Amino acid sequence: MNEPRLQDSTDYHKLTGAKREVVWALVSFLLALGVMYSIVKVSNSQVSGEIPLGKRVDYTK
Repeated sequence: MNEPRLQDSTDYHKLTGAKREVVWALVSFLLALGVMYSIVKVSNSQVSGEIPLGKRVDYTK
């Protein structure tokens, strides 16, 4: 019984067509998401200094 080999696959060496577009769209989306996360994290960095960590804060006052 012959086992299928990876080299026998049609897209072993490169992606073509719709698969390539999906991969590039996913990579672009993840890069954009990372950039947006970094921007938001940097712009909200002053918030962590306002609320002391580990202490109880009474917001009703």
